[in-house]
Amino acid sequence: MSQPSAIRTWTIGAGGLVGQAIAKTAKSDFPAVPIPWADPRACQEVLTTAAQTFLDTVGDEPWCVVWAAGSGTVGTDKHTLEQETQTVRGFAEMFVRLLSSRSTRLSPGLCALISSAGGVYAGTQKPPYSSTSVPEPISDYGRAKLAQEEIWTSSFAGISPTLIARLSNVYGEAQRIEKRQGLISQLAYSAATRQPLHIYVPLDTVRDYIHTDDAAKLIAGHIADRYGSRHLTPQTDTVIVASGEGTSIATLIRMMTNVCHRKVPIAAAANESATRQARDSRFVPDLPAGFLDSRTRPLPLGLQQVYQGIISQLQEYGAATRVVGQ
Repeated sequence: MSQPSAIRTWTIGAGGLVGQAIAKTAKSDFPAVPIPWADPRACQEVLTTAAQTFLDTVGDEPWCVVWAAGSGTVGTDKHTLEQETQTVRGFAEMFVRLLSSRSTRLSPGLCALISSAGGVYAGTQKPPYSSTSVPEPISDYGRAKLAQEEIWTSSFAGISPTLIARLSNVYGEAQRIEKRQGLISQLAYSAATRQPLHIYVPLDTVRDYIHTDDAAKLIAGHIADRYGSRHLTPQTDTVIVASGEGTSIATLIRMMTNVCHRKVPIAAAANESATRQARDSRFVPDLPAGFLDSRTRPLPLGLQQVYQGIISQLQEYGAATRVVGQ
């Protein structure tokens, strides 16, 4: 089966860092609709209407739904994470009903879920981890991500093929400074404003960092593979999307210092959340067909792009006066 020229894609969560990159990378993306995430009932109503519209527009084109929504982190409280999981469940059950009602007049499609490699493998022994490693989450966040994966695969079993994409630490200049999420963005912010950054884990903690645009290209490649290599069948594939390179926090700080040409103010601190994070999160990425390597940009280049993005955001918010030396 030849690879289709375009896959009509609906990215749910296109306002977020990862979702935005996926929506931008998709060759034929369904227009994003504002979703009231804070109101569960209104959220499901909007998602249902959007899902019906999406399936109405698919016709005989190949299609893909990508769930990239969710703002939870390791520090998010359990109740909020449970609400996110219930939202995933509500959407999956609703979409299955729509697919079942249109099965005789709908072209084949794929349902993909974006998950967290760091979250689900945090307690797994002997890194680097591959997609065949046994997940062992140690935080409410990791357990929630694994539960969402199980909901996704079980809901669509026998109805639609599914793809679970477990991402390593994703970063990018599109990450908003007001959210103060992502170590790389926080390092760039501290470098620009000279405000100390509190780090709660040891500096020898190792993570795999991948730029959001590179992650989106790999995800798009995996989606295309499902159409290009065989007829779609109702099965689940799990892949790891990562750079394949481990970087310690100490090394990351040195890289940011070199990129910014200024010392990044760091303050060591203790926090209970540190016990819910792995010391070594390295991964073996799964590469789509035609990718000889993960094709991720060099980390120093990515850090420079994030730093410049932070500078632009500070200027946009009228905070340029806090940027030292700019």
